Amino acid sequence: MTNIKSIFKRFKKASQPLPAKLSSTEAFKTKYHAFQRLLEKNNHVLELMADMEEKMSGEYLFDRHYIDTNWRLISDSVSGIIENLNVLSKGSYSQLYKLHDEINKDIEQFLSRRLQIPVSDFTIPIEELKGDLTNIAGGKMAHLGEIKSLLDLPAPDGFAITAYSFKKFMEHNKFSEKINEKLSSLAIENMEELDRVSKEIQDMVIQAEIPEALENAIKNAVERLKHSCHPELDSGSSEMLKPVQHDKQPSTIQPSTFNFSVRSSAIQEDGEFSFAGQYATFLNVPEDLVFQRYKEVLASLFTPRAIYYYKTKGFSEEEMVMAVGILRMVDAMSAGVIYTRDPNDPEKDSVIINAVWGLGKAVVDGSLEPDSYIVSREDGTALQKRIVGQQTMLVCSDKGDIEEISVPDEIKVNPCLTDDQIKALCGSAMLLEDHYGSPQDIEWAIDRDNRIYILQSR
Repeated sequence: MTNIKSIFKRFKKASQPLPAKLSSTEAFKTKYHAFQRLLEKNNHVLELMADMEEKMSGEYLFDRHYIDTNWRLISDSVSGIIENLNVLSKGSYSQLYKLHDEINKDIEQFLSRRLQIPVSDFTIPIEELKGDLTNIAGGKMAHLGEIKSLLDLPAPDGFAITAYSFKKFMEHNKFSEKINEKLSSLAIENMEELDRVSKEIQDMVIQAEIPEALENAIKNAVERLKHSCHPELDSGSSEMLKPVQHDKQPSTIQPSTFNFSVRSSAIQEDGEFSFAGQYATFLNVPEDLVFQRYKEVLASLFTPRAIYYYKTKGFSEEEMVMAVGILRMVDAMSAGVIYTRDPNDPEKDSVIINAVWGLGKAVVDGSLEPDSYIVSREDGTALQKRIVGQQTMLVCSDKGDIEEISVPDEIKVNPCLTDDQIKALCGSAMLLEDHYGSPQDIEWAIDRDNRIYILQSR
C-alpha cells in the first residue's frame, strides 16, 4: 500500500489547477467553460483520493474492486484536468499528457502484478530451503529451513510441499477460474454470504483429487523422512542447545509413534502481512492421514477470516497460494513462545519466555496460562519467574491427534524449564534476532530426550 500512496501523491500533485491565462476576450466563453470543467474534474479527483485515504486508515472495509474502480475514475478525471488546462493555456501544459501516461503505467503495472510461481520439485527437503525461497516453499517453511541449514539451529526434520504443487493441484481440478469467479463478486461485508462462499470453496478443495504425480512425490518424501530419522534419534540437535536433563521423566506420559505435523506455509504468510493464526496446522498426524490433512490446509486458505483479511488488504485471488510443511512431530515435554523484546515495552532489556508442560499449542491459542520467565538479554539469566502450577497439558495421542491429560503429580509443582534450558533458549533467540535484524516471536519445543527445537520464528 506504500507504493499506492506514493503514486496517489503524484496524481494529487499533477491534479492541482494551474492559473489560466486567457489570450483574448473573444475566447472568454470557451475558456470559462473549460475552467469550470477543470475545477469539476479536480474536485472529483480530490474527493476520490480523500475517500481512499480515509479507507486506508484501517477503520473501513474496501477490496480490490474498490481500488481498481477508483483508480480508473481518478485517471479519467486527471485526463480531463490536463485537457482543460491546455484549452486555457494554448497547450502550455502538453507535457502533462506524458506524465499522466507514465503514472498510469506505473499504477497499472502495480495493480496488475501477478505472483509468479516458480517451477520446482513437488517436494523439497527442509535442509535445502533458505529464506529467499518464499515463493517456492512459503514464508514459514523457507525461514525454518534457513534456521536449520544456515544458522545450524535444531529444527524438526521434514519437507515442503511447494507452491508449484498447489498450482498443479488447482490446475488438475480446474479450480482457479471457479474460485476466482466466486471471490471476485463476493461482498465481504455480508457475513452470511462470506460464510457460504467460504464453505463452498473449502468443501470443493477437501473433496478434490490430488494429481497422481504429486501424490507419488509426497509418498516418496514421507518414506525418505521416515528412513532418515527415528523418534529416539535426531541428527539436527546442537550441543550448545542441549539442556540439562530432568531427574525423572513422568512415567504416566507414553511416547507417541512416528507421526507428522502438517503446517500451513502460505506465500504471503509471516511476511509484511502476517496472516498469523488464520491457516490450519495439524499436529501428530498419522501417515495415512497426511493427504487428507494436506488438502485441509489448502482449504484453510479460503476460511472466512482469511478471505476477509486478504480482500481488505488489497490482495488479488491469484496472490493466495499455499505451500505446506510436513515435519516430523516433536513429542514435546514442554513448549512455548519466546519474545526477544517485550511487546509492551520494546526498550526493556529482557527476553520473555512463556512455557507450558506438553505441546505449545496451548500457549499459542491461549487455552492455558503459561509459566513466564523474564530473562536477561545479556547472559540468559532468569530475572523473574512466574510459575502458575499447571493442572492439564496437551500431549500426542497414540491414536494420532492430540489429547488433554492431567499434569503428572511428579512434575506438577516444578517449573517447566530449568535454568540451563532458559539460558539455551535465550541464546538461540538472540541468534535469530541478530540474523533477521528485528525482534522475533519464536515457537519452540523440548522433546522427551530434552532436546530443544525451534519450530518457527517470525
